[in-house]
Amino acid sequence: MTWNTLPTWSNGDVPDAADLNKYLQNLEHLHAPVLASYAEPEASADLTTTSTTWADVGANWNFNITTEGGLVLVLVALRLTNLSIDLEIDGTRLGEAGTTGVGSSQTPTGTTHSTQVLLPHLLVLSAGAHTIKLKWRTPSGTGTITANTSHARMYVMKLRGG
Repeated sequence: MTWNTLPTWSNGDVPDAADLNKYLQNLEHLHAPVLASYAEPEASADLTTTSTTWADVGANWNFNITTEGGLVLVLVALRLTNLSIDLEIDGTRLGEAGTTGVGSSQTPTGTTHSTQVLLPHLLVLSAGAHTIKLKWRTPSGTGTITANTSHARMYVMKLRGG
């Protein structure tokens, strides 16, 4: 939905339904900030990797969206063990050039430590098709994303504004 240019009224003007609908559409535009959203459903089992280089978490964690240009909010909520994670937008990772990524959990030897990670990213994307992927790598051994109704989610939302 686009923003409507509203007419200038003079005394004696009588608006018709089309004129008034423009006002209603503008109000809907203001009160519905999310244009579209995409969510990764809860995993039924833990996700693991032994990859020491950046790799896709999986096809379900890749989002193909088309925007009119503007803001896109990406939220990732995960429980990590011995992992680094990153977001890739159109083939370019957001994290550092090295191995850190945008979030990580380094597990001390002999422990089962895990870290809850909530990553909000507000992106400004140009008009057109875009691919957003969740990437992961482990420094050594096995890295895990814990499957749990409150621990493994990714949301991508196209927003108005920007």
